[in-house]
Amino acid sequence: MSTKTPSPPNVHYGLNSYEENKKSTPPIDDDIAIVGLACRFAGEASDAGKLWDFVLKGGCASGPFPADKFNANAYYHPDEGHSGTTYARGAYFVDGDITAFDSAFFTLDQNHVLAMDPQQRVLLESAYQALENGMFQDLRNVSSL
Repeated sequence: MSTKTPSPPNVHYGLNSYEENKKSTPPIDDDIAIVGLACRFAGEASDAGKLWDFVLKGGCASGPFPADKFNANAYYHPDEGHSGTTYARGAYFVDGDITAFDSAFFTLDQNHVLAMDPQQRVLLESAYQALENGMFQDLRNVSSL
């Protein structure tokens, strides 16, 4: 009597298995082009040009916790394993007012803007700036899409 191990059933993730997708999808040999760029980083690097300058001069974007955002001294403990505290004295913070947003430009109701995560507002502004950076000519109606 032989004890033959049964082969496992074919497992498919999604509509097709990885191997089936690999066989049915032709290789992509098209070049891509970055036509617009926008970014915001900590410190002085508020756009791509400033980021490049910041890197060239060897800048450091680390800074102390803003006193109006977080009382770091109230939660500081030098032991990183101490529960409920932080041993960090600083972090990387984006300069500028995170609440500044032109809701009228993006045709958004002020109540919706107040309900949005500030990171969503920054992303919306950055996406528009990337289009501007890519020299898209007619951006009059893009804010209402």
